[in-house]
Amino acid sequence: MSTIKDLRKALAENANRLQPPAGLESRVIQLALRSSPTVDRAPRARRSEIIRPARSETVVAPRLLTVVAALLAVLIVVSLVLAARALHPKSTAPAHPGPLPTALIPSDPIPPSLAANGWIAYSTDGRTPGATDVTSGSDIYLVRVGVKPRLVARRDGGKIRNVCPAFSPDGRRLAYGVEAREGRALVVLGLDSHGAITATVRFAVPGSASACPRWSADGTRVAYLDGGAIVVRALDGSTPAGVTGDPRVEDFGLGRQWNTPLLSPQGNRIAWLNSSCQLIFARPDGTAPHVIPLDSNCGFALPTWSPDGQQVLLMQDISGMDFRMRAVSADSPFAMVEIVSAVRTNGARSWPGWGDVSWQPVLPAMPSGDAPLNAGTYSFDFSPLDGPGKPFPKVLITVPDGWSISGGLFVHSLVGTDRQIAVSFWNVVDVYATGCNWLSHPKIHPGPTVDQLAAVLVARPLRNATAPVAASLGGYSGKFLQWSVPADINFSDCDKDPNDGVRYFESWTGDGLTSSDKTDRYQQEPGQVDRLWILDVQGRRLLIDAAYWPGSTDQDRADLQRVVNSIVFQP
Repeated sequence: MSTIKDLRKALAENANRLQPPAGLESRVIQLALRSSPTVDRAPRARRSEIIRPARSETVVAPRLLTVVAALLAVLIVVSLVLAARALHPKSTAPAHPGPLPTALIPSDPIPPSLAANGWIAYSTDGRTPGATDVTSGSDIYLVRVGVKPRLVARRDGGKIRNVCPAFSPDGRRLAYGVEAREGRALVVLGLDSHGAITATVRFAVPGSASACPRWSADGTRVAYLDGGAIVVRALDGSTPAGVTGDPRVEDFGLGRQWNTPLLSPQGNRIAWLNSSCQLIFARPDGTAPHVIPLDSNCGFALPTWSPDGQQVLLMQDISGMDFRMRAVSADSPFAMVEIVSAVRTNGARSWPGWGDVSWQPVLPAMPSGDAPLNAGTYSFDFSPLDGPGKPFPKVLITVPDGWSISGGLFVHSLVGTDRQIAVSFWNVVDVYATGCNWLSHPKIHPGPTVDQLAAVLVARPLRNATAPVAASLGGYSGKFLQWSVPADINFSDCDKDPNDGVRYFESWTGDGLTSSDKTDRYQQEPGQVDRLWILDVQGRRLLIDAAYWPGSTDQDRADLQRVVNSIVFQP
């Protein structure tokens, strides 16, 4: 028995050595452990108008003690397992359905930049490429600092593997692969800011193609690999021709190694792991490195940067099957915050050519002044419309390349041409009785409701307004009407503003949407057409104006409508 005791002691003292350095060895251990079941003018800045708007040893047994020797071998194995478990407790996230894993809520304050990032999606019990067993299944959870993991895709009693979650570029949708005995599929979920599912799209993936999706740059299409070829799917399941911005083969990370440097989303720094169990931040050229020593047990993976480029997600293999997730700040003092203490996952993009973790992109706020916009989704914060204990939802809008913002509220394209198209947002207070001779007539106060404002607008002379009809946009209902400016009118015949000496064709005044400033809507061109959505958003009225200039083409107007259709209200 002394031999067994000594062996158990040695195993306990050296169990840490079971943890390999980050890389392939950890995958081998995981597989072994799993072997058991398992310039025209924009609105002018008058009347304060401008809005500012993520080992063993050999024991020689005597001939007559063969059975005893076998028992000793069993005890050795048991000792090995017990020692490893003593140092690496099992995850609270079970391999099969059971209680949700517990997220650790740090006692220290959460860094604001970390708290501002979105959800992290992960797939449990991820597997290595080429495995065919789906009997153990896998779930997909959402987690963020201080929040209990939220289950969004179930394994159905072990019959389904839900794998490779990937957030869309705007963070509003989550795509993932589904693998079951009856076939493969891609699923796309719509998600609100609380991680609740708002919509589901599912379509089959034929043949033996991988179910790991990647998103197009504009977030309208997903792609997967079929052999070495990329297959692009629209969200209706169709297979359109490839266009610029669709995923490329290199986007699937097939050649990535555990120590490959990761470039931050902003492109201003890189992070990587080395074989000495160190995390390193540096400039993109590798200069000015900062080295952070990590646990000498190693077993680390570096899946991704946070969407704002301020942290990296660091995962550590703590048992051969369970990972700890932590966010590490890329700036001094390089704080490390635990997101979840133990989760059973194969890591995301942590092992070469595979991915089971995605960090939700955070939508940028719309610039407050005048600025060009990159293609993408932006968030308006109309806080002056907040009610007591009832904040106004954020307004999200997606624009393609070539658009810009003026005055923090006027989003437009083709500026300086007679094809200009624009979308703007208004909190209307008073309506000008007439557009051209506006100084000689008192303004009309329409009252607070959607119907009251629609009735006043449609009755205005010279506007050729259509009858208001019931409509909805972004999930809220209201009225829609269209009006225009006479094509033959001469703005030089209209009233002159006594403050700036400019003659204007007026529409309405309003309260600011991003500040306490007052706003004023005037028209920019004879022949200009405005499509107006007047919405009741949780008891507060918002007017959305989509305008096009007389030289705009059918394609221009279709592009304008696509931007309007992208508008979403986010709690």
